[in-house]
Amino acid sequence: MLNKRQISDNFSRSAKHYEKIATFQKFLADELFINAKDLSPKNILDLGCGTGYLTRKLAQQFKDSNIVAVDIAPGMIKHAKAKNQNLNIWYVIHDCEKLPKLGTFDLIVSNASIQWMDLKKLLASIKKNISKDGVFIFHTFGPNNLKELKAAGFKRNKFPSKEEIIKIFKKHFKKVTIHRSVHIEKFKNIQSLVNYLKDLGANTPTLAGKTNIKKLKKVLRNSPAPFFATFEVYLGICS
Repeated sequence: MLNKRQISDNFSRSAKHYEKIATFQKFLADELFINAKDLSPKNILDLGCGTGYLTRKLAQQFKDSNIVAVDIAPGMIKHAKAKNQNLNIWYVIHDCEKLPKLGTFDLIVSNASIQWMDLKKLLASIKKNISKDGVFIFHTFGPNNLKELKAAGFKRNKFPSKEEIIKIFKKHFKKVTIHRSVHIEKFKNIQSLVNYLKDLGANTPTLAGKTNIKKLKKVLRNSPAPFFATFEVYLGICS
């Protein structure tokens, strides 16, 4: 079960420096934007908006649209507001799994956020807020994400498969398309990767089973340097 208080606290702490280090998340946001920019939405909902990088791009593209941006972390919303120069964005601190009806949105987006959510509960929130012909576009991560950490003995989040995601969202959308991509990122060593994930606001990876300093040092010492990590990415388009 996901610890929502911990997720909120972690991402609030990372908000000040998030955009400086989240270059991969920005890349994903840019790709998501490309898949949305030719639409003509009047109302847009951004779920798990973080510091608002994608939200601002959407506001600049769709100047006449009303945009609501939601995040569970107060620190993220605070920094999103501080960076916002667009009057058509309204920010909401809320758990995306438990959203009330905020409006009727013809475009809902979520960039690298739904892995922190229960997808069935998220779908219930989407159904309350999406228009009849609305589109939901998202990025999330697949089961092979950070597989090298698991191989090294670390615990990591479990990510649903493509088939599991399609099955859940097919309960509302007629068409669910998921495009898979794999990105290999280079880190100085495994400790550098662990620090990167912690700085992003993700849960700090810990060793599986009973952990002690001696065991941790051994794992870090025996891991290759540089250390290459796999990011398995799903781009989903639901309509």
